[in-house]
This record gives sequence, C-alpha cells and structure tokens, in this order.
Amino acid sequence: MHEASKLDPFVQPITAYLNSNNDLYVEWSDGDKFTYTKKWLNQNVFRKPEDGPEFKFRKPWNVETISKVDLDFNYTEIMNDDSHLAELYKSLLTHGISYVKGAKEGEPETNMLFAKRLGDIIMSSREYYFDKPYYILSDKHKDIAFDIAYSNLALSLHTDNPDFLYPAGLATLQCVQPSISGGYSTFTDGAYAAEVLQKNHPTAFKLLSTLPVVHNYHHYEMWAPMLEFEPVTGKFHMVRFAEPNRSPWQPCIPQEQMAEWYKALGTFTRILNDPNNMFKRRSKKNDIVIFDNWRMVHGRTSYVGTRSLIGCYIPRNSWLAKVNKVLEKVANG
Repeated sequence: MHEASKLDPFVQPITAYLNSNNDLYVEWSDGDKFTYTKKWLNQNVFRKPEDGPEFKFRKPWNVETISKVDLDFNYTEIMNDDSHLAELYKSLLTHGISYVKGAKEGEPETNMLFAKRLGDIIMSSREYYFDKPYYILSDKHKDIAFDIAYSNLALSLHTDNPDFLYPAGLATLQCVQPSISGGYSTFTDGAYAAEVLQKNHPTAFKLLSTLPVVHNYHHYEMWAPMLEFEPVTGKFHMVRFAEPNRSPWQPCIPQEQMAEWYKALGTFTRILNDPNNMFKRRSKKNDIVIFDNWRMVHGRTSYVGTRSLIGCYIPRNSWLAKVNKVLEKVANG
C-alpha cells in the first residue's frame, strides 16, 4: 500500500488506452504500470458531494405535494427483492418517509429483521445500544410516564436523539395495536421548513443555523445549532428539535441575542406546526412507518384506548452505506 504523503505530486500518465477487456491501462511517468478494471473505476469514480444519493433524490415537501405521492410499499417484496428495496430507498431519500404494509404480526423479531434489511446495524432508544427494538405501549408503561411518548397525550413535533453526536438515522415504527380513535402520526419536512425560514426570515435562519444549542437527556449532551448544513455543499443536513431535550441553560447564545434567538425559535416552530406543512396519517395494525430522523420532525395526536408500537433505529452511516450497495447492485443487474 502506498502512503499518500510519499507519492510524487507531479506524476503524469505517459500512455493510456483501453485494452481488449475494456479495462484502462496506464503507464505513469514514475515507471509504474497499472490496469484499472471497469468495476474498479466505477467504484472509485470521482463525484461531487451533491451528486450523492443523500442530496440527488431529495425533494422537500409540504402537505399539498406529499399528499400526491404514493408512500406505500409491500413488506414481502421489500424483504425478498432488492429492486423493491431500492425503490423504498429512493422514496426515503426523496421524501424522508415511507410506509410498509403487509408486515407479519408485530413482534420484536419482525421489526428487527426489517430494520436489519434497511441497514446492517440497529440501535435501541431506551437502552442506547445497537441490538434490539424498543416498545411504546401506553397502558403498560404508566410507571415511566415521565416521558410523554408513553402516555396517550399529544406528542409535540420533535426529532429523536438531538443529544447524540450522530442521532439515529432512520426510525421504524410498527403499529402492533392501533388506538380506538386519534393517535395520528404527524410529520413535517425539516428540509422544507428550513427553506421557508431561510427565504422568509433570513435573520431567524442565521440565528438557528449558527448559534450552538445545548441538547441534553440525562447524562447525554450535545452542543450544536438547531439547523445543520453539509459543509461542502451547503445543503440542509439535519434538524435537532426537541423541547424536552433542550437545556434551559444556553451559554453559547450571547445575552444580547437571547431574545432574538427565542423569537427565531418561535418563528421556526410555527412553520413546523403550520397545518399546510404537517402531514398526518393513522397507521393500521402491522403497518410500519419508516422516516429519516435527521429530516422528519415528527409527533402524534392524542388518542383514546391502547396504542402499542415497536420501533428500531438504524444509524445513518449504516443505511446510507446499504443504499449505495443496493442501488449499485440493482443498476448493474
């Protein structure tokens, strides 16, 4: 293996041509000779960051546009056919949310197998490690109802794990038992909301995208702006938004800007909660909703009866790596 620091920065190709196998043969000015196969060249092609799948497919949406999109996929097809999995990936990359119907009865093993189909590593929100699903059961968890997610009350819009350096990438939630009434899942596209904020409220946008905020949960703590953008492309990358996980102590916001920052927070919150931006859907028994936790700000309406879910998290690098692998495989037949 060559050490990059020892390579001649001025080396030039002397001879280059395609051989009989359509591989690229190159002789270099330092005497080295290499044959580069088509497969190797495809795997190591130089591409701009904005041409990667994370940005290539994305289409920010509001209720009017997302309501015209078919977000449903079939469980059996996803589990058994990479071409259907590729279409699900494209939907998630484009819209940040999809639904899978026809899943097996809601058991931890079912949800785990499905999560591992999307990405090779899963993580649990409650135990904070990568090996099993978690439950959201309103009637059996009243002893830990300090977390409103385990009650039947409305759950305000939020993203999960804002206190993590790398929050969960994808989240899956399978409906084991739907409520008698209510219990609609709510989703707003953080990428679209950031666009609206930047266009109509540039001062508020600058405050929320530059000033670090303290996000914490128990002993977990992360300092980062509410809106994060990919440094190379400048494109939307992540939203960290969760009222319960935002510390009342914000030392990185200068005192003279504190009032303006909270005003900006209010403006962004109103954009997120605007009925024209918030998509609502009530899952049926065994339906699985999958969403991009870096992009989808999500919540729930209040409900009557028992509502039980099983969920898993997939780290972002895990599912994006699987995206690249599956899309390449399907494209090459």
